[in-house]
Order: sequence, then structure tokens, then C-alpha cells
Amino acid sequence: MSTILSTGFRSEALIFSKILTVDQTDLTITVTYRAYSENNKLDGGFIVGFLPFYRIAPDGYSAGPGMGYSSVTELSGEVNSIVYKLSAGGIKDAQLGIGFDFGGNFSTTQTGSGGNVIVTPNSICLRGPANTYSFITSTANLSTSAFLTPFTLFSPNSSAVTTKDARIRITDFGKRAIVDLREAVQEKYYNYINTELPTAITTCSRFYIGFTCENTAQRFEIENVNINGYDVSVNYSISGAYYMGLSSSISTSYPVSALLLQEGDYILIENYFGQPSTYSTLYSTYSSLGKLILADNDSGTPYVADDDYILITYKDCD
Repeated sequence: MSTILSTGFRSEALIFSKILTVDQTDLTITVTYRAYSENNKLDGGFIVGFLPFYRIAPDGYSAGPGMGYSSVTELSGEVNSIVYKLSAGGIKDAQLGIGFDFGGNFSTTQTGSGGNVIVTPNSICLRGPANTYSFITSTANLSTSAFLTPFTLFSPNSSAVTTKDARIRITDFGKRAIVDLREAVQEKYYNYINTELPTAITTCSRFYIGFTCENTAQRFEIENVNINGYDVSVNYSISGAYYMGLSSSISTSYPVSALLLQEGDYILIENYFGQPSTYSTLYSTYSSLGKLILADNDSGTPYVADDDYILITYKDCD
């Protein structure tokens, strides 16, 4: 099935620079959010994606059914009634994607490998590591009688928006994922996913929260992200020139402090899919993960202009 993106397509990600371990304690991530549409139409959804510790931020492309995580086959984009072929190979080295799927396409065969033939809106789906992003499991529509406590991932309309909590627990040394949901006003969570993973995530991991949709009237607001886990220290070492804000003529002994990003800094990424240059700016709307934000007080040098790299030394993370 072909996926054609419209120029209303949006995709953004919140990136956390903390490195968290799963061998000393369970990792629990709770996302408090609101999702609704001003025209009562919702598609896409949001993803909590896990990366190995050496991936500072998501790298690669995903769009549409891939929901900011997995590869998408037969992907194209339409600009001024002209359809162009796009490429979405997925986020490199990704380990686990937990998709909160408003539209229902993340669990289908349109993305990654394996999946359902039928679209299931208002569902949760787990996909495995790159490069196959294989289908692990998915739920039925959460609002149906298949569940003792039916749940809707989004607010049906903009006149009655409610705040919701999605809680993810990674346990059994990175080998099991548990997903609980509740309305923020409820006292207790209800469980909707409890599954053993085919492959454990790495002992030291990072995570990001991505959101994608095509409806320009759609709203996704993160009120809070609570992380309960074991944090691992990190030190950066510059390997070469051509880093952010530097040219190759600047010595590698240049003060490291001049390279650091601070809390709240962001970079707006404009992805180019190999289209004619005339259309390159238009295709920036298809940016796979648009806004990268350092979400804590740790500074770093994660963005490199070419193939230079960053050496990373971790404590308690051999």
C-alpha cells in the first residue's frame, strides 16, 4: 500500500541526553500529554523510541506509518499536485519503538517488517530493532469491549480535552516492556501491554519522544515527562574538526566550551530527500524528526557537520 504525504505533514521529537541503565533497576518513563484536533480528525500518533547509548540523537528518516521510528515502503510526497518518491529507511540503530497510534498504521505492513493487514486506530504497537523494525505485538482498539477498562489515546474533540498519562516500564534487564495508561485525574493505572521482547535493549540506552501527523489542525502537547531510572555519567572528547559552528581550519585544540549546547537550545533540521533543488525547501516539511531539544542541564557536542565523530567515555557502562 502506497503512502502519500501531504504538505501538512509534521514530525517533531523531544530528545533526552541522559543515558539510563536497565541492569541495576527498572526504567520507568511517564509521559503526561494532551492530544486533540481542532477539526475533530486525528491521524499519526506519538512514539517512545529507544536508542543505544552511542546514538546521541535519532539519525535517519521515518514518516507516515513509521511514526518517527521505522522504515516505510512505497512512500511519496505531494507538492502542488506533483507526487515525488521519498525514502524512509527508519531511525538508525533504533532498538525498540512503542507507538501510541491514533490513526492505526504503525502496526500495519506499511512500515517495518511484519504487522497487521487491517488498520487499527487508537491502539498501541511495539516494533523491534533496526534495520527490520519487526512487528512485536499490538493491541486491539483500546476503546472497545476487548478491554475491561476501555481507553482513548486522544480527546475526541477540542471542546473536551483531557490530560492523559502513558507509563512505560522496561524491566527484566531490558527484556520486558509494560505499558499502562490512565486519565490524569484517575488514581490508578490500567495495563494494556505486558510482553517479553525478542531482543533486550542495551544495558545503557537513551530515549526520545516523537510525534507525527498530517492534519495541521492536530495538537499534541506534552505537559510533563517523568523518568525513574539509573542515570549514567558521560564525558565527550572531540575527534576532529567540522563540528557545529566550526570550520575545518580550526584546530582540534579549540576550547571545548565553545562547542557546547545548553539547556533549551535547539536545532531545526531540514531533511532533503534527493528531489530537484527547486523543491528542496518544500520538502523540508517532510522532516523526519524536526526539532531536537536538549532537555536537561548536561551540555554536549552531538551534532557533526560531516563524517567526523565524537568519542564518548562512559562510567559504569563498559
